[in-house]
Amino acid sequence: MKRVSGQGVAAVLGPLLLGAALSTPALATCTGDEIDVERPALAVDVADSTDCGAHEFSWNAFLALMGPSEASPDKALYQTYMPVSSLFVGNDEKPANWGEQPAYQQLGKMFKEAGVELELIDTAGQRVLFGIAANEVAYNYLLENTLYNQQCFLNHDIRFPFGSEKSGPGSILLKTSWRVYDLGQCPSSMVCQDIYLEESDTVGDPHKSAGLLGMHIVQKTPSHQEWMWASFEHVANAPDCSPGHSNPISGGRDWHLFNKTDADQTDCHLDATDTPSCNGTAGGPVNICRVSAIPAGGLDNCEIENPNNEQAIACLNASVQQRLPAESALQNYRLIGSLRMEPGMTGGAQGGYQTGSLALANTSMESFLQGPDELFNCFGCHAQSSGDFSHVFFRIKQLEPTPACPLVK
Repeated sequence: MKRVSGQGVAAVLGPLLLGAALSTPALATCTGDEIDVERPALAVDVADSTDCGAHEFSWNAFLALMGPSEASPDKALYQTYMPVSSLFVGNDEKPANWGEQPAYQQLGKMFKEAGVELELIDTAGQRVLFGIAANEVAYNYLLENTLYNQQCFLNHDIRFPFGSEKSGPGSILLKTSWRVYDLGQCPSSMVCQDIYLEESDTVGDPHKSAGLLGMHIVQKTPSHQEWMWASFEHVANAPDCSPGHSNPISGGRDWHLFNKTDADQTDCHLDATDTPSCNGTAGGPVNICRVSAIPAGGLDNCEIENPNNEQAIACLNASVQQRLPAESALQNYRLIGSLRMEPGMTGGAQGGYQTGSLALANTSMESFLQGPDELFNCFGCHAQSSGDFSHVFFRIKQLEPTPACPLVK
């Protein structure tokens, strides 16, 4: 079994960390040639204002987060980020010191999807669990401004740092979704780690393994202070709702969030009155399918002149994946889209300010809110936040009222 924790990130990246020879990607329009898949490092900003530039920035970030941390080489970088459970501990308590995160990621308190407050159930009948974490830049900003104090939060004009070439990458927030397995049973096709169930409603050992279903990466940059938004998910999460795209129901996968009704099924209907239906809200194993599908054809999309956003994503996914070691679990993850506002625009939930993947939604985190337009994308939800587009403060709102903010005179 390939795990991140316990066995080190080399188990996930394999020869990627050992300098394996790389195959030459096909010449194309959005191939990510500048991404160093051997030694990826977080970038401060996007290279240009194109959709392809945003997607390449996103893939580079994902690989860097999955690579080893310089401070803790036995951990992936994402594992060193501070979980919200250690940031907002209640009763005006100071957050845990940086570097003192729990040995095991603690999951279990977040099991309802944001926006709909519904549980997502995998094909084994278990809840999908969620986590949120902040990098050190965001952590320091929260600490320095006492934003773990409810009154400081309410009295502060929150603006997370966006970084610079001198100081390095700015604030990064992650949201992840996980499928729970018995300890040691997470399949090698997934990024795996050992976890501790904080509020287990099952009998037995709370120590489990978990496989990564999806990851939102949200990063502040100098040119995008409204954040750069990107989302990745496991290729076996859910099939496309209709045939003719890159991940058909007929593809023969063992899906995490979808059960076929019969061997000949080729599509799934969003209207609950039609059968078979998907993306409903009934209890039990929930059938999820992808509404905004990535085009089929892989590298063939690289030969399209002036590709659209989705074709650029398909080209980039195939280009990056062919450069990864065949046995790497990262082969099974793909960018489903990135979203941002036009340069200089930092307001407006919908409309012409947005650019990129306007219908961006992750099948493991926005399963029930997938739509054909931007009404249900990142900004459609996060523009309502009073915390600089971030919902990281959701936990502070659940705490008892805290003492007066020491920063308010």
